[in-house]
Amino acid sequence: MSKNYILVLKSGWFAHPNLRDSSNVVFKTQANTLSEAKEYFVKLKNLSEEKFDELFIVTEEYRDDNK
Repeated sequence: MSKNYILVLKSGWFAHPNLRDSSNVVFKTQANTLSEAKEYFVKLKNLSEEKFDELFIVTEEYRDDNK
């Protein structure tokens, strides 16, 4: 079952750990695993994995359905 993953600028992650309303989410994708999502984003940004890791974080999208 696929999950939603988001690509976030590292500066945005630390400035806004609650990403629900953040404009720092760069892209979203659906993938089966976190590593699959990261591989997709690395190719999308056309960066080496090392450079990508310096700039971005990939994490599962958090949804609070109670809001």
